[in-house]
Amino acid sequence: MQVVEQAPSLPADPEAYPPPLENGERLRSGEFLRRYEAMPEVKKAELVEGKVYMGSPVRADLHGKPDALIQTWLGVYASQNPGVAAYTNTTLLLDADNTFQPDAVLCLPPERGDARGSTPKATSPAHRSW
Repeated sequence: MQVVEQAPSLPADPEAYPPPLENGERLRSGEFLRRYEAMPEVKKAELVEGKVYMGSPVRADLHGKPDALIQTWLGVYASQNPGVAAYTNTTLLLDADNTFQPDAVLCLPPERGDARGSTPKATSPAHRSW
C-alpha cells in the first residue's frame, strides 16, 4: 500500500501569504511587519528610513562576546535604577518608516529624560519580541 501525502490547500485570499521580504526593498512599517511575521525562519530584519535590511550571520568573537558583555552591563544598570528598562533583540517600531531590532535597548521613563516614554512594541511571533 502506498501512502500519498496531500499538499495543504492554499487559501483563496492572496493576502494570507504575503511576499517574502527582500533586502533593499522599500516598505512602510505595517507591511514590513506583516511580511516579517510570515517569515519565522528570518532571525533579523530591519526597516530603516523605509528600506529593508536583512541581517547576515554574525561571528561569536566579533559579535556574540561583546553583545553578552553589553547585555550584562545594561541589565545591571537597569536593575540598580528604578524605572529604567533593558531589552535585548527587541523590535522597536519608531514610526511608519523605521522598525529596528537593535541588539540592546535601554529605555528611560519620561521623568528621566525620554520624552516619548519609549517601550518596545509587544506583538506577534513567539521567537521575536515586538
